[in-house]
Amino acid sequence: MASIEAAEKWESGAVLAHVQRILATPEFTGSPQLAAFLNYIVKRKLAGDTEGIKAYSIATEALGRPPDFDPQNDPIVRVQAGRLRQALLIYYANPQADDSMRISLPVGSYIPDIVPGAVAPVIAQPAQPREPPKAWKRTPWPMAIAGLVFLTIAGLGTLFAFNQGWLGRQADPNPLGMPALSIYIASERQIPSWFSPQLFESSLAANLSRFDEFAIIQSSAEKQTDGSAFRLDLEFVGIPNAVIMTSRLVRQPSREIVWSNRSTIPEDAIGSYELLDANRKLASALGQPYGALYSELLRDPAKTPTQRCLLGGYEYFQDPRPDTAPGIAQCLERIVADQPGNYIAHILLGYMYAEQYRAGRGGAGLIGNVVKAAQRAVALKPDSAGSQQILMEANLLRGLYAEALQAGALAVQLNPNDSDVLADYGCALIYRGRYSEGETYAARAPSSTSCRRPGICSACSSPPTTAAAPKPPMPSPAA
Repeated sequence: MASIEAAEKWESGAVLAHVQRILATPEFTGSPQLAAFLNYIVKRKLAGDTEGIKAYSIATEALGRPPDFDPQNDPIVRVQAGRLRQALLIYYANPQADDSMRISLPVGSYIPDIVPGAVAPVIAQPAQPREPPKAWKRTPWPMAIAGLVFLTIAGLGTLFAFNQGWLGRQADPNPLGMPALSIYIASERQIPSWFSPQLFESSLAANLSRFDEFAIIQSSAEKQTDGSAFRLDLEFVGIPNAVIMTSRLVRQPSREIVWSNRSTIPEDAIGSYELLDANRKLASALGQPYGALYSELLRDPAKTPTQRCLLGGYEYFQDPRPDTAPGIAQCLERIVADQPGNYIAHILLGYMYAEQYRAGRGGAGLIGNVVKAAQRAVALKPDSAGSQQILMEANLLRGLYAEALQAGALAVQLNPNDSDVLADYGCALIYRGRYSEGETYAARAPSSTSCRRPGICSACSSPPTTAAAPKPPMPSPAA
């Protein structure tokens, strides 16, 4: 008999109202699948039907998968469950969150827990759980929630007008075929009370999930590390007024160390679990194109034809030779025809069209191709920083500067760890005459791990010397 524990403890109307407040935040307004997932499992539990909350029912009834869905071959439910755990963690970390109750998704289950607000959600399973430090709760995140919701609506306005046929289509969960990553706290010694390794681990997974290339991130708390191709081992050692963190990227099952890094986290740097400088830098070093995992995929001799084409698109912006552009554009066109849910292919193809147009290798019709690629990318993945970035590019080409800057601002908020997103938005601001604001973003980009095209950050690090009409923005690589 299905459990009716939630219905006994909570009035369903209050729970559903709480869920609606959660769904109104940026983590959910930009991700319809996350919203549908949470809505579905909460309503099923309130109805007393916990036995029916299975991967198959979630996939077919909430996520739009067909009746022949096979959870063994399609990881969509597990992937979205991991994202949902992180999104709920982020929601309750916000001081303005409704803390009358807490909804969490226990590891290893799709049945939600609904507990009184005074009980913190379980983030990890340490031997001796310590209360998250108060300093980490004083976070400005999510920044400008109302503004982000407005930007989401504004950025999608053109999409709704021209691309109704693409709304509701399913985005590929791992379009680049990036190998799965698990995160594991290998050791922790002499940890001071102001620092939580478990919270750092969880927020690192959240930061990594902002990158389009990461569709599958397995936290060590999910007990699924054996199935991942790579594992990130984290070691924390407390010293006076700081914590030393050593991170090692390990190939499994050979245990070969392919990348390592050491950094110091000072006590006075603690302001927010998500905005910790060390956390963001580590996510950027691992996750963005030309980062550690991207490099491993680039060196893999067993790449699929789709991976070779997509990687060729990324590499083009490191070495933009005109003779290679037509071949890359053609293989990307084949991918979007055969795999319409591959939103990264749509993003890259949009940038290739923009590059051809700016180089004079095609007429004004190419602008329409850029717009179509951008609209389809946003329709497939509205919470992708890359989708919003190509929408900014498309609007710039059409002279819709206000709409372009709205999309760029949203891209930055969706992934403030991506140096290319920062540089591209900073350039757009500078070329529209908003020099000081644009310099702020452009200057932040070179301090990140890398920019996707040499020179784009430094080229926009200072404003033009003349007050003449703004130049058209520089072509930018895909996110």
